[in-house]
Amino acid sequence: MKKSNALTTLLILLIITNSFSQRETDHWYFGNRAAVKFNDNQRPAVLTNSNMNTPYGSATISDKNGNLLFYTSGATVFNANHSTMENGALLASDNEVLQTSIIIPKPGSPNIYYLITLKDKNDPPPIGDFIEPGLYSSVIDINKNGGLGEVTKKNLTITDLVSEKLTAVHAKDGKSIWLIAFGKQSKTSALFDTFYSFKIDESGINTTPVVSTISATILNNQGALKASPNGSFLLLSNYTNAILTDFDAETGKVSSYDYLKISQTIGAPPKAYGVEFSKDSKYAYVETINAGENIILQYNTAKIDDIQEVHISNRGESYMQLAKDGNIYVTSEGYLSKVTPPKSSDETVASFFENTIDLNGKKSILGLPNFIQSYFRTRILSENGC
Repeated sequence: MKKSNALTTLLILLIITNSFSQRETDHWYFGNRAAVKFNDNQRPAVLTNSNMNTPYGSATISDKNGNLLFYTSGATVFNANHSTMENGALLASDNEVLQTSIIIPKPGSPNIYYLITLKDKNDPPPIGDFIEPGLYSSVIDINKNGGLGEVTKKNLTITDLVSEKLTAVHAKDGKSIWLIAFGKQSKTSALFDTFYSFKIDESGINTTPVVSTISATILNNQGALKASPNGSFLLLSNYTNAILTDFDAETGKVSSYDYLKISQTIGAPPKAYGVEFSKDSKYAYVETINAGENIILQYNTAKIDDIQEVHISNRGESYMQLAKDGNIYVTSEGYLSKVTPPKSSDETVASFFENTIDLNGKKSILGLPNFIQSYFRTRILSENGC
């Protein structure tokens, strides 16, 4: 009888695991009218219905069934009909920010979404009020306008101390979400050395952040920031270096950190740009430019001096983003290339596939959608849903 109960429980777990898929990341809209849709167990489908042209960052969100809700360049929001959402223009963002935005569903409110945007420059907008650089939130009610949505609140200041880096991951409780940015301790500081973690839960965005300052000497704000899908690490590039940190998904604190070795050769100083984690969070990937070559490096998050070269090419800077199929996609002008991390203990280094997706005349440029990273984590649910 006990054996039968155990088998029944296992079957229930397997059924729940297979049926519980995070489909919020099914649609990707990015670059110069480029778009793809990820379908279960199928090759990503190339879409040609995008109305967005942005050289760098973007964000996209689908519902739990994989239906497109909206997408954004950071400055403009497009609804599921690919028209500008009501009140969805002139948001606080800059076209040249690598991670312009991220979309976060409000916990406990299925129709409300926070659109978080970054403005990095002091340039005035073409029309409208002058907006200072900083991190901003806007509120979208997707139930408005027959399900096409409306921006009901716009450009609410969160902080003015951040750079162009922005990521998010679920907190340890599995419901609330950490919004994580990187910037300065003060507006007058010359150094970028501080992580800001903002808790988002059923009550909204807590604009009093958890602050973690590291003893880094970073003098520029270029690059990217990613959380690992399991919420244990953060990985950032600052153009001149790459840093891997520990992250506490319960408290929002950053503790220990290490500079990653981003050059295997002696020569001109390398530059770090795109960064990403594998789905199981065992590996970190950094895209570097060294002596005119684009090199993708793999690091073991448990042993950072275990470094492997994944791929070398002569193309310029690129950006990386993990997808629901477990692959990491890399910008490559009119294509997307693909990094496939190791899937078993027999594999030691990721595989690289050049130009695996033809974007049908559209371009990826230097940005891919920014997502809550824990959407990509493989999870098993128990019978009580935990």
